[in-house]
Amino acid sequence: MTLSGNRTQPVTVGASARPESATATKPPIVKHFQKRFLQRLKRTPIMLPSQLLHSHRYLQMSDAPKSTAIGDYVLAESVGYLIGRVRSTMWNMVTQHTSSELNITGTQASIVFMLAVGKCATAADIAREYGIDASAVTRLIDRLEKRSLLSRVRSEEDRRVVRLALTDEGQATAEKIPAIFARVLDHLLTGFTPEEVGFLKSMLRRILANSCDPSVASLLNCNDKPGT
Repeated sequence: MTLSGNRTQPVTVGASARPESATATKPPIVKHFQKRFLQRLKRTPIMLPSQLLHSHRYLQMSDAPKSTAIGDYVLAESVGYLIGRVRSTMWNMVTQHTSSELNITGTQASIVFMLAVGKCATAADIAREYGIDASAVTRLIDRLEKRSLLSRVRSEEDRRVVRLALTDEGQATAEKIPAIFARVLDHLLTGFTPEEVGFLKSMLRRILANSCDPSVASLLNCNDKPGT
C-alpha cells in the first residue's frame, strides 16, 4: 500500500517499513509548529502566585461575583456555599440518627468517635479539630462527662495536661457510631460510582492541601477506603 501527496514521494507502509535513521531530519510541518510553540512560550509572561491571584484567568476560575453587587452573587454556583451546605445537611442527618439511637447530638457523637480513634486526646485537640473556642469545648466535655461517656485524666508525664479518656460506656457508644456515619454517606452518595467517590475525595484533599493547614497533613496521602 502507498500513500502519496502533492509534495511528497510515495511512502511504502508495511510490516517491513522502518525509519531510515533515528536522527532523520524532522518534516517541515513539525519544525513549523515547534517554532510557533516557542514563539508563543516567549510571549507568555511568567506570573508569581501573588500576581496570579489578581489575574483575569484566576477570577474566571473562582466563584467570586464579577461585580460587587450582592444581587450578582449566585449561591447555586458558589463552591464555598455548596460545600458548606453539604456539610450542614450531612450533619443534620447524623444528628437525627445519633439523637434517636444514642441520645446524643451529632457533635457529641463525633467527639466520642475522635477520642476512640485517637484523633483527639485533649480539649485543645478538640478545639483545633472543630474550630471552636475553649469555653464551648469545656461545655461539650462537661455534658459528655455527665453522661458517663468520658472522664478527665491527669497526665502522669505532665500534671498540667488533662487528657480525655472514654469510659466503658463511651467506648460501647463509639462502636456504634461508624455505622451511623456510613448510612448517612450511603444515602448522600446514592448513584455515585466508586470511581466518582474516589475522585470526590481527591478533590477535597486538594482543597485541604491549598489551605496550607499543617493539621490536615495526615489526610492528604491517604489511600481511599470504602465506607467513610
